[in-house]
Amino acid sequence: MISIAEKVVEFVMHEEAASSFYKDYYGTVGLSFESLPLLSREMLVKTPFRERIFRHGQLGVRLGKTPYGPLLFARKDLDIRDEPLHVSGSRPLVMFQSTGEHLMWGTWCKERYLLPLMSEESTRLTKNSAQIYETDTLITDTASLHTHGNDVSKVCSKTVKEVLVVEELQNMKPALEALFPSASFAYYAVLPETGIIGSKGERENVWSVPNTIFAEKVNGRLVVTTLIPMPTPLIRYDTEIAIGDFTGETFVTA
Repeated sequence: MISIAEKVVEFVMHEEAASSFYKDYYGTVGLSFESLPLLSREMLVKTPFRERIFRHGQLGVRLGKTPYGPLLFARKDLDIRDEPLHVSGSRPLVMFQSTGEHLMWGTWCKERYLLPLMSEESTRLTKNSAQIYETDTLITDTASLHTHGNDVSKVCSKTVKEVLVVEELQNMKPALEALFPSASFAYYAVLPETGIIGSKGERENVWSVPNTIFAEKVNGRLVVTTLIPMPTPLIRYDTEIAIGDFTGETFVTA
């Protein structure tokens, strides 16, 4: 994985790179990957959006919340498609409280040749649509499960075979698994600007690192380098997530 991460560095430092963001940050002195300075969320927020775009074209622009202020970032349909979400069903219901997450995972479904049913603000409409569609998969966050889950389960508890909870770690709550007793549950930790950073294993608080990022533990925190071709590659990005045991392939949240 580190060899791929080093290629990401080569891409952003190339003389023809579309942005000088990393050149200005790293300087002209050659550094090994491990000695590159960390990229902080605060710096990302403070750098103007237009100055950190390396891939142009048809971009979807989103606004995220951070302790340092709003963060504007971009994704493309093709890099969204590469997010390591594992869906075995064919009739997914996508429901998120965040409009950005709602649209992103709907885009992921369409890029994977799945026709997603998008939830409505009205619980009644969501429930009725899910029943007619015979939804077999839920792609959701825990807040939406708490809002719509009880009603959707009344009409889809037998057809729903899998529930994929996709959420930032600090927002993840118990997912009301009893509502869908026939379904398997999978949990994915995300950051809006990085995409998926971990999938939950069988052990509590143990997360597997996907092959779309290179992960490190630095000063007790999770540091990631994105390996999919995002408009703004993130290199040695400090997620500010405190972690315990770390193997490179798994991490334990503190």
